[in-house]
Order: sequence, then structure tokens, then C-alpha cells
Amino acid sequence: MPTLHLIRVRRLLMLCLSCVLSLFIIERAFAEDAEGKSPPVWPTDPSVWLNTSPLTWEQLSGKGVVLYYFSCDPEGAADLPKVIEAARTHAVDPVILIGVTMGNTRQETEAYLKTIGFQWPVLCDPVYSFTHLTDKALESEESNLLSECLTGVCYVTATGVIDEGDWEDPKSTFKDVLEGAAWITDPKDIPAPVLPAWRAVELKKYAEALPLLKKGVNAGSNEQKEAARQLQQVVLKEIERLVGEARAADEQDRKWNAYRKIGRILDEFRGYDIPKDLEPLQKKLAKTSQVKQGLTAEKQLGIAAQGLKSPNAVLRKKAEVQLEKIVADFPESDLAKNARKLIDDSQQKSKK
Repeated sequence: MPTLHLIRVRRLLMLCLSCVLSLFIIERAFAEDAEGKSPPVWPTDPSVWLNTSPLTWEQLSGKGVVLYYFSCDPEGAADLPKVIEAARTHAVDPVILIGVTMGNTRQETEAYLKTIGFQWPVLCDPVYSFTHLTDKALESEESNLLSECLTGVCYVTATGVIDEGDWEDPKSTFKDVLEGAAWITDPKDIPAPVLPAWRAVELKKYAEALPLLKKGVNAGSNEQKEAARQLQQVVLKEIERLVGEARAADEQDRKWNAYRKIGRILDEFRGYDIPKDLEPLQKKLAKTSQVKQGLTAEKQLGIAAQGLKSPNAVLRKKAEVQLEKIVADFPESDLAKNARKLIDDSQQKSKK
């Protein structure tokens, strides 16, 4: 295991080298800046998460996110106090700190976090799978800026673009990620007893928010009840927005989009006041040819993804053609977006 000093020297050398190389790839760099780099998808397994249920980037959209990668030992968490200080400084700002423990099991991570009082969400990454994906997203596979180091910081902007942060000065990283970030509801206006409900609504964990909101509007001071009612209105407006989008998609003969949107509403907002005709409408849409074809295409995505990994060029090409057809048949849909990402990732990999 290299010492922290040697790692930092190595990273400084890599930074200098990258500055030289940038002279030769400036055109590519401008293209990357225009498009932005997407962060890796979060794991959905609850067992690898601590202090939170599994998160998604959609839940975190609109906020700044700071990712701190460390290992559960004094050397691997040497910079953690500075990160915690920066997070506390921005406690009421729309920026969320998420820790990623590298090479540690859930049990090891849980025990270590208790000793240092770390209360923020944490992802356990015992075999570096998420860390390697982050390196890939940052396009640093050769240098492995995160996975070969004891610690590291990156951030994701409110618009979903990932970039490397300043591991020596986390305060500057928090400041950078705040640009364009905003809460749905300012926590300064939320009484302390209602903050758990506010947090659930902000992170779009509507199922978790439901019992907290019901309790809030029926208990506590008038100020607490009013805050809970305001949060309820935030949820109802989100339901109204999604229902409007689903109905518009149906009217515009985009049956698959309408079907998926209604499915999301019925799943995420179960227990809330939602239009009673949505479930019958979803069943009606399920009988349409568009939705039947969409369900088939959804299965084909998984098959094509495996085909792209084949060493056989003919099979890879066949998979790519199948994905291009999905993009053409289902424009402006989740199917098209996922198919296009598979194609782009495969083509990018083949160029390296």
C-alpha cells in the first residue's frame, strides 16, 4: 500500500501530465464540456447503504452532491474532518454530502462511522465497483485517481454533470457545487420537528414522507402543522405535474410514455390523493400495440447489452442495429435514452 505522501506526489505529477496532454486534445475537451459527464448509476441494494435508503440521481437532481471516497482507517480518512467541517458549514444549503467507503464491508463501515459520528448518507463499496465506475465517468481509467488512492473527492452539479473536486480544499468543492443548486422548499422556514418530512420530500422519497406528513398536519404547534401542509402541497403539485404529462402523452399518441409515467405515479405516490381513473387508464394503455412493443423492446435492451459485449463483431453489430431501431421506434422515451447510452458507451469503448 503506497503512503499518502507518495500518492499525493503521484497525483500532482498526473495533474501536470494532464495539462500537457490537454494541448493535444483541446477539441475533445471542448466537446466534453458541452455535453458533460454523467455520474455512475447508484446501486439499488439497500444492504450497501447506511444512513439512508438507496438513492437515485433523479432524487438528487437540482441539488449539488459532494462525493467523498475514503477507507475506514485513520490514514484513509485523514481529510475527513475537513470534509465534515465543510458539510456542516453548508448544512442549510442545497448541497448533499455522500460518503463512499472503499474496500470496506458494511459491518466495518458501520463500526467506523460510529466512532467518528458520521451522520451523512454512505455507500459501502467493498470491491471498488462503484469507485471504478466513477473513475470511468471521470475518464481517468489509466490513472485511477480514486481507486488507487486512499481518499478522493468529486462532485455532481445540479444539472447532473460529474467532475473531480479538490481533495485538499473541500470547502472550495462545496462552493463550486452550489452554483445552480436549489431546494424545493427552504429548510430555514421548516420547524425542526418537521425536518424529517421535509428531507423525505426534498429527496423525492414520497412513500417515506407520507406517514411523516400525516403526523405533521395532526400534531404539534400551528407552525408545524402549517409547514407540513405546505410540504403536502409540494407533493400534490408534483403529482399534478406528472399526471398532466401522462395525459398529454396519451393525447399525443405516445402511449408508451403515458404508460410508464402512470406506472411511476401509481408506484411512487401510493396512499396519496391521485386521480381514480389512472389505474384503469394504465390497463387500457397496456392493451395498445405501442405498449406491447415497448415491453418487448424493454426485454431486448438487456439482450442487446449482452450482445455488445460479445467478442464476435457480427453479434456486436447486430445488437447495435437492434438498439438503433429502439431509438427510432421510441423517440423521447426512456427506451430511446437507455438504448442510445448503450450504443454510445460501446462505441466509446471500441475507440480506446
